[in-house]
Amino acid sequence: MGSNRFLIHLCLMVVLIFFTALALAMLRSMDNRYFTQAFFAILLIVEARWLYQIVSRTNRDLSQFLVSVEENDMSTPIKAGRADKMFTGLYKTFEDIQKKIFELRESREREYQLYQIILNQTGSGLLLLNQKGSIELSNPAAVQLLGVGHLKDLNQLEQIIHGSRDFLNSLSGSSSKTWRFTRHGLDVELLTQSIPIKLEETQYSIISLQDIKKQLSEKAFQSQKNMIRI
Repeated sequence: MGSNRFLIHLCLMVVLIFFTALALAMLRSMDNRYFTQAFFAILLIVEARWLYQIVSRTNRDLSQFLVSVEENDMSTPIKAGRADKMFTGLYKTFEDIQKKIFELRESREREYQLYQIILNQTGSGLLLLNQKGSIELSNPAAVQLLGVGHLKDLNQLEQIIHGSRDFLNSLSGSSSKTWRFTRHGLDVELLTQSIPIKLEETQYSIISLQDIKKQLSEKAFQSQKNMIRI
């Protein structure tokens, strides 16, 4: 709506300049009309300058708006100046788009924080692998189960846990497999499962890790509590 108003006003100004120039051309063929000719000449210059300033200002603000969208910076609002109040509809469109982008970014940020809280609180270890073997995401449970610090890729994990790269690459589909390895002199047994996903033409794998011994201990403890209650 704002852009339509801007186009209508722009066309009206162009038509006004055209008729002013046409009147000046007609007056130039008349003698003894020097004052009128000078008036229309000055009027034509003023109209052309006014049109140039409005278009230049609008182009500058449009460039600023596109740069702010590209850089994901919606902190600087774009508002109409005093000299171009006739195009407030266009600037109102800019402000509405900025507001919607800002609200969308805030919504995604809240969702990301919520996902991070859920990811950090879950007891199962989770790894997100891409096609190149890089670990793009790992929650604290996965780091604790594997007994390593910050994970970057499978090559780093291979240096700590021998055979981990081949084992994780062998996971396919949604079937579960048992992973046995030694960590700091202790035997570890994990139940693993790989879930393939595709995001924006990129293939990923979500690998879940669960401590079998811990699960068995929790089940045995729960069974004892039930027996005692009975």
